[in-house]
Amino acid sequence: MRRDDGAALVIALFAVTILTAIVVAFAGVARTDVLLAGNRGAAVRAFYAAQSGLNYCRVVLAADDPATDAATDEWAQVADNPLGLDIPGVTVNAVIEDESARLNVNTATREQLTALPGMTDEAADAILDWRDADDDPRPLGAESDYYLTLPSPYEAGNGPFETVEELRLVRGVDRESFEGDGSETSPGWRNLITVRSGERNVDQAGRPRLNLRVADAGQLAARLGDLLTAGELAAVERRIRQQPPQSLAEVMTIADVPWRKLAAILDRVRVDDRDFAEGAVNLNTTSEPVLQAIGLPAEVAAAITERRATEPLQSKGELAAIGGVTRDMMAAVADRTATKSSVFRITASAREDGRALGAGVFALLDRSGQSPRLLMWRRVPFVAPEE
Repeated sequence: MRRDDGAALVIALFAVTILTAIVVAFAGVARTDVLLAGNRGAAVRAFYAAQSGLNYCRVVLAADDPATDAATDEWAQVADNPLGLDIPGVTVNAVIEDESARLNVNTATREQLTALPGMTDEAADAILDWRDADDDPRPLGAESDYYLTLPSPYEAGNGPFETVEELRLVRGVDRESFEGDGSETSPGWRNLITVRSGERNVDQAGRPRLNLRVADAGQLAARLGDLLTAGELAAVERRIRQQPPQSLAEVMTIADVPWRKLAAILDRVRVDDRDFAEGAVNLNTTSEPVLQAIGLPAEVAAAITERRATEPLQSKGELAAIGGVTRDMMAAVADRTATKSSVFRITASAREDGRALGAGVFALLDRSGQSPRLLMWRRVPFVAPEE
């Protein structure tokens, strides 16, 4: 074989090697493109399946009896039961949670905030400063003049919190306290706080509650006559004429009426014209730390939890029958409690079977109108459920 022939063979082998490498590379790129396209398609299908899960939950809430809300209701069982969705090859998970199970950071008092596990006086003052409209800091709080000195400056909200995550911008709200570790002493403020909660200002029969500040004797008798005697009705009328109550707590101080009877009328009356009682905490769904934050002792909070496990409270007045509850306790929480709710959060996720990728959506719904109304919606990172 001539030397030229050997050189040509080496060049040919080198060319074949190069071409082979190029073909392999192109094949790898093509395979990657196919996988990426498949993943993109799976992600899109998972997203719309998650949306279907959200809409399924809206139907569940729309069909639920709004007279009371408790952990025994169908909406609360959604997370434990397969969703009624026929989407071949896709698994959908969802959970519905009552926002009134949480303390509303936009209506909470300083006393309530500082009663939360791990809350400091500094963080409580700063939270109140963030949500108020002025630029005057409380003794331990902070306003824009503090936040504008930070390495990444920003101004205080000077208005209601829009999301729970907004709390992380507030001075004194550190990640450890906000996230918690799930323990009893550190559950995480994220899990105890909401920015939207409350109930419709209607009684158990669905009628607008009676405004005591403008009610006459006939209206009092018609609405409360089955709970109070004629003498007790006269005592209520006399008090509201002499000194119209500014709060339900003041209703609990009416003389000449047994306090447990006053507790019984709380679900039927109000002291303003608001259609929505913002920030009310649902006695049937909230946690013991929140019950304690609104002013109930630990032993009473535990008794409520034990009672509702077998028999949810039908009205806040039933709280008076729980052991350890006093007139003063009832007055302390009269304006802060409910047994039904209007705002719920839905978290839905979906993924194609056999794939690790998926999609998640989060929404807040207001059920106080004719049908559940979307208050907030966003995509959230997908977290695969535990097998």
